[in-house]
Amino acid sequence: MEFNHKIYREHSEHIRHRGVLAPTGVVIALQSLAAGRTPDASVLCSTATDGATTWEALWLVGSSLVYVKGSHSLEPWTGTDQGSTEGTVTGWVRPVSAIRSLRIDEQQVWTDRFQAREGSRIKWVVEFGDAELAVPDDWRFDDYGDADKFVAALRSTWGH
Repeated sequence: MEFNHKIYREHSEHIRHRGVLAPTGVVIALQSLAAGRTPDASVLCSTATDGATTWEALWLVGSSLVYVKGSHSLEPWTGTDQGSTEGTVTGWVRPVSAIRSLRIDEQQVWTDRFQAREGSRIKWVVEFGDAELAVPDDWRFDDYGDADKFVAALRSTWGH
């Protein structure tokens, strides 16, 4: 697949996590698996631990789910890194119809007494007949996260 900066402009909201651009290898894998189409919904998460960075993305593209995971020993590893920094990137595409169930794996309830708010964060898992996938989410306290919005769009497409 040909890669150019038009992809960054067209899919900016789907290839950034908290304002940080995903590495080029992750973006190219997403675009390749999505056949160049724009996602209807997406969730992207980046985590850095022990000197390494992992990016996970899940896109809903029409009636397909696209998943990509990229890892590198750099911390941080972002789309602005120059040189040979593509790390290891894997991914797949599956039809939404292959989903067998959607379950809650964990729930975190929180209270913000200063702003008189309460809420909960749910760790969603998509189950297929032969595998399962935790919907990427970093459970940040001060927002509801893209995972909940993604699951709502997924359920609408899936019909359950």
